[in-house]
Parts: sequence; C-alpha cells; structure tokens
Amino acid sequence: MSSAALVANSKAKVQILGNVAVWEGFDAYFEKDWQAKEMRRKLVYADVTLRFVGEWAIFSFHELGKQEATSKRERGEEFKRAQRQLIESCNRTVRAHSLYASLPTTAPGEASVSQAFSRLVEQGVLQADMAGQFLKRADNGVTFNSKRLGTNWNCGYLALLKHYISVKTSWNGAEVMGAITHLVTAAHKALGQQPPENLRVLLQKALRHFEENPDNATINNLVKNAVSNPQQLYRMFPRICISPQSAL
Repeated sequence: MSSAALVANSKAKVQILGNVAVWEGFDAYFEKDWQAKEMRRKLVYADVTLRFVGEWAIFSFHELGKQEATSKRERGEEFKRAQRQLIESCNRTVRAHSLYASLPTTAPGEASVSQAFSRLVEQGVLQADMAGQFLKRADNGVTFNSKRLGTNWNCGYLALLKHYISVKTSWNGAEVMGAITHLVTAAHKALGQQPPENLRVLLQKALRHFEENPDNATINNLVKNAVSNPQQLYRMFPRICISPQSAL
C-alpha cells in the first residue's frame, strides 16, 4: 500500500472513530439488551478502556481494517518484482562481463583484466542465485501471505479483543467470547449493518484458525505483549476527537 493510500486509510478511520453518531449507535445496543448492558458494566468495572474495544470491534470486520493484509500482499508483490528485475539485470551483466573474462592472455596486462572480469561474473552469478532463492521463498512461503490474517474477519483485531479482555477481567473463554460477540454486534449496529447469523460461532472459528496457524506465532506474541502494556496501547491507538459530523 502506497504512502498516499496509507494516509487516506488513516483519515477514513479517523472519520469513523470521530463520528459521534457511530458511538451513539454503539452505546444504544447496550441500552436495549440487558445482558449486553451488564457485560459492559463488568468491563468498565474491570478497567477496560471502552474506546479500545469499540475501535477493535469496528475494524474486526470493516474494510479499512484490512489495511495490514493489503499492505502485506502489496509488499510481497513489490519484493518479488524487485527480485525478478535483479535476476534479469544480473544475467545481462554476467553475459557482458563473460566476453572479457576469457580474453587471450598474449598481451601484457590482459591476464589481470580477464581475472577481474571473471570475478565479476562469479559475483553476478552468486547475486542472481541469491535473488532466485529469495523469490522462491516469497512465492512458497508465508511471509507475504495475507490470508493467514483472516479473509472474512480482520483477525488481528479479534485477537486484540480476546487477549485484552482476558487480561483485564480474568474471565473464562466462554465469557470472553460472549463479550466479543456483544461488542462486534454493537459495532455492526453502529455502522448501520446487520450482524451475520451465528456470529459467535463465526468469531470462534476465525479466532481459532488464526491462533492455531503457526505462521501467526509472531503476531500473536506481539498482541499478547501489547495488551499488557497500557502505554503501548495508547501510542498505537491514540484518542480521536469526536465530531457531530457524519462520515457514513
């Protein structure tokens, strides 16, 4: 994702998070459902920052939350394109240098010139081979595979919800999942969307797939460390000024 696209994405997120109507709709869900209202009361009692969980709930399914997956895929394509270009450049250079790597050595100094170009040929071959290995890893590996972050759900945000609520409340898995379901339902309502049927089951499945994928071990550890560090969370998710102007 280009820098301009990242800026546009950030601005669009700020418009949503800064829209008072969104948060009014979010709050309205809890006022209409006594179980949800009680759950939110317990979250507040456990010192859960509601704007954090509200933001994560919104972007767990919103298109703007796919920024990381989109950026990962685009970085991968750019990286692979660069490796292909490097291989092509190395091959052209090797062909050009090879003409001078096998010069006749009858004239004085020609032997040293030939040896110098031979070394350049070896370097070009090695560089092309290394670029080929990087390209193979990028094609077959998981580093730039955005699907592991979720397809229907932006699972990084769901993981933040799960681990943050778990750390703050010490609730069991079922209670945490119930809270996540209420929060994501409220987020759908706040944006004027209908939450999918069997939402809890869908969220459980998405989270389980995300957490059990060994390729996500690093991001899972980062999430767990972040939710235990309030200062880091405030840096990552700064407060947005609320405006009465609608962005929807």
